[in-house]
Amino acid sequence: MPKSLRRWLNRIRFRWLARDGGGLSFFAMLAVPIVALFSIVTFAYSGRTRGEPRRLEVVQNRARELQCLAENVYFEARGEPLNGQYAVAEVTINRLRSPFFPKTICGVVHDTRWDPLRRRFVAHFSWTQMEDRGEPWGPLWQQSIAVATAVINESYMPVVPDALYYHADNVFETIESLGFTLSGPGAYFDGTAFPVHVDHRASSEFNLTNDDGIEVNAFCDGDALIGPSDGIGLVGFCLSDDTGVADTTTNPLGRSVDKWVHWHEIGGHGILLDHVNSTNFRFAHSAGDALAAFQNDPESKLRSVSERFQYAPFRTWPPGLDRWFNRTPAAGWAWDGPTGSLGGYSTEQVIATTLFRVYQALGGDAIDLPKRWHASRVATYLVLNAIGRLSPGTNPTNAEDLFLAFALANGDDWASEGLSGGAYGKVLRWSFEKQGLWRVGGSNTDPGSPPPVDLYIDDGRGGEYQYQAVHWINPSVWNRTIPDGQEGSQPGGEGVQSYAYVKVKNRGLTDAAGTVKIYHSLPGAGLTWPTDFVQAGPAAGLPSGNVLANNGNEVIVGPFPWTPNANAYGHDCLLAIVESAQDLSNVANFTPTQTIEEWRLVPHDNNIGQRNVQLIPGGSGMEALAMALDGAFFMAGNTFHKAARMELKSELPQVLASRGWKLHFGGVDGTTFQLEAREKRRITLRLSAGSDFTAEDVRGDTNRDIVVSLYGDGMLLGGMTYRLDPTMREAPDRIPPRER
Repeated sequence: MPKSLRRWLNRIRFRWLARDGGGLSFFAMLAVPIVALFSIVTFAYSGRTRGEPRRLEVVQNRARELQCLAENVYFEARGEPLNGQYAVAEVTINRLRSPFFPKTICGVVHDTRWDPLRRRFVAHFSWTQMEDRGEPWGPLWQQSIAVATAVINESYMPVVPDALYYHADNVFETIESLGFTLSGPGAYFDGTAFPVHVDHRASSEFNLTNDDGIEVNAFCDGDALIGPSDGIGLVGFCLSDDTGVADTTTNPLGRSVDKWVHWHEIGGHGILLDHVNSTNFRFAHSAGDALAAFQNDPESKLRSVSERFQYAPFRTWPPGLDRWFNRTPAAGWAWDGPTGSLGGYSTEQVIATTLFRVYQALGGDAIDLPKRWHASRVATYLVLNAIGRLSPGTNPTNAEDLFLAFALANGDDWASEGLSGGAYGKVLRWSFEKQGLWRVGGSNTDPGSPPPVDLYIDDGRGGEYQYQAVHWINPSVWNRTIPDGQEGSQPGGEGVQSYAYVKVKNRGLTDAAGTVKIYHSLPGAGLTWPTDFVQAGPAAGLPSGNVLANNGNEVIVGPFPWTPNANAYGHDCLLAIVESAQDLSNVANFTPTQTIEEWRLVPHDNNIGQRNVQLIPGGSGMEALAMALDGAFFMAGNTFHKAARMELKSELPQVLASRGWKLHFGGVDGTTFQLEAREKRRITLRLSAGSDFTAEDVRGDTNRDIVVSLYGDGMLLGGMTYRLDPTMREAPDRIPPRER
């Protein structure tokens, strides 16, 4: 039979499950009759009254079964959308009703099978054999319990009836969850006919000798047999291994279950087909490796080892054909480097490296999993939006063309997420620069050059954009009680004029002069620009004077006279902005009616520096310190466009923690609370004293900060820092705190 005909005859639906985004697509591997005719949630027994021991046994058994099912949902699919979680639970229950699986939910979840290749029993659900999986917790655990309860009670609409197996495919669902319409006029895939067809045991179009499918490959073909395509026609998956490590005939290891391959083929080539009518960029293979990396990295166990940066790690690759996204210009992988400029997969690795650096900067390197998933979604959205703006006539021919597409995509508002566009242009420009673009002088194994003018307020990163978790302690912004021009911050007093200063540098290629403006707000975390800020000092700002290129000098700008808001001790937040006509800050991207969250604005724009640091007395012992924060407050804000679960976390320096000091919050029960979209809540502070300390004890602790951090749905939004000063014996004269 001709290979092309064989493909089209063996099409299968790629997407059984249409759901709300980002997770598992399921297909039935085996249809079986339902043989279990009773429900595990029935507590009545033939109308007869049970004795208490029997009733207790039933309740305990139900609790065990519910726990097992909820754990399976949590560990298998907690990062997936709701329908994906329901599908995991449903497959579990379907197996319970099958004669080929154990007869309890816990038995199904922990079931194993003999693997003749590994010569041991392996789990059907691999998480059950992971020793370091941790305990389920938080909102995702509560959701897993709710899903499991609904499936056991059959109080939901089944999404995969009779399915006993599933494979991972979250491409279309993730794209839809990011706000893109999949099909129809004007949709993202307006040229693709759904459902997209898949051959899960395909033979590559490049294999001209036979079509038995015993080869390591996958492909995404267009919908036209001859000439340009304007959509996806067929996705084919061959094997993941053909070396004999895996049985290629009886028990083949197929690529159809490999999430990395899904994203490379459909995310990389499929989206190009719809927009540039080709599976490739004109100068590179695709951006598929980058998209696959964004989707696989957040929960990867490889984040601490080099394989974190390998496309589809631990798969079998022919020598020299493995692909990475940590390629350096020095090793020949600049945009114009001896290897990076070869096109095809070589240049794809340069693209992947550049875009993965963006993902890292936006939170991919965060400790907190929700922040990593947010960075994954933002990076994925930017790629999709950039390619969605292309046409056959604008298919990029070089790196600058590609950057321009991303710059335009960054300017678009992300309507489905309620986020204003324009926040990430400087991070994108920096990442392309690091990979060798815009180089002035040097060789093609050097990084690129910064912009002609790049004024910045140094937060410790030298004007660059490596990920920084805490963005609110910029040392280049400080306050003085008198306009003496000295460095080193002093506490302001409520109702008493203070003087702010800002230090400015320039990493650009030419000298420049800019203007600095200062703003302040009530102490807070989860702040919004410009809503929460009031300008201080001259409305026109103050001139920076000449700031030399290549970090040739640093200029102190000030004083900016200002008076703290009406609150205890003037614990105001300061925000400084420097810009010039050649180097505008990101706030210039927003209209007067647009807003942006501090956690998106500050760390992604080196023109902006934020300082939420208040000095508190550490030089006279316990009484002065306890009084300094007693009743002080800050505003906790939910910057999301939906309700969120907020959480307050505090860290005390060792000099206090070791002596039994604790920080308590007023205005909330415990440390967690719910806020509606854009809602704020006043949080008061109280220190419960431990044992006493001296100024020398404080000097002996390298970390002197009491840090209060605010999280929204598990993601760090901002915070306040209260810094022990061993030279400060008491706080400024106190005026009782009051509302502004």
